[in-house]
Amino acid sequence: MKRREFIAGLLVAATLGHARAQQPAKVHRIAIVTLAFPIAEITETSSFIGWRAFFRELRRFGYVEGGNLIVERYSAERPRVELTIEVLRSKPDVIFSIANWTWLLKPLPPIPIVGLFVDPVGSLAHPGGDITGISVDVGPEVEAKRLELLREAFPQASRVGVLAVRFQERDRYSEQHQAAAHRLGLLLLPPRL
Repeated sequence: MKRREFIAGLLVAATLGHARAQQPAKVHRIAIVTLAFPIAEITETSSFIGWRAFFRELRRFGYVEGGNLIVERYSAERPRVELTIEVLRSKPDVIFSIANWTWLLKPLPPIPIVGLFVDPVGSLAHPGGDITGISVDVGPEVEAKRLELLREAFPQASRVGVLAVRFQERDRYSEQHQAAAHRLGLLLLPPRL
């Protein structure tokens, strides 16, 4: 998680840097939309190391909350239409999303969106506009390829353990994982909860 927030912080800072070059005296606004974290923990002093790194990178690029930066935090647990209206009304310079709610943004607003998406293609059937980010869900084909690479690196391996926070979230790939593992002669072991 630390690496993803760091990369996202760089993306947000770079996006804000473009805006800063256009209007140097402006106070910038970031809207952070998340379902993954309590919004009270999205701070520079968070107990989550990823958020500390995120704000540290913003500060390194010259953006300091309470100074030239306003950070608005939104929980994606609310009704999505209501959430979308509220976020867009706040007129942020950048939206940072750790939730697949962007499918409501049609057409996409003229606001850059940086995200950590589970499935960006599924979230945005017709992508466009200023959207960038990283995905934590690369699809079943890539997961099968990872097993093939593992088999190449460790030809004697017969069992592979899966490490995941919640293996159930990956159930839609379980058949593909099992088929790829079987084809490679591997036994796939789910995490013990």
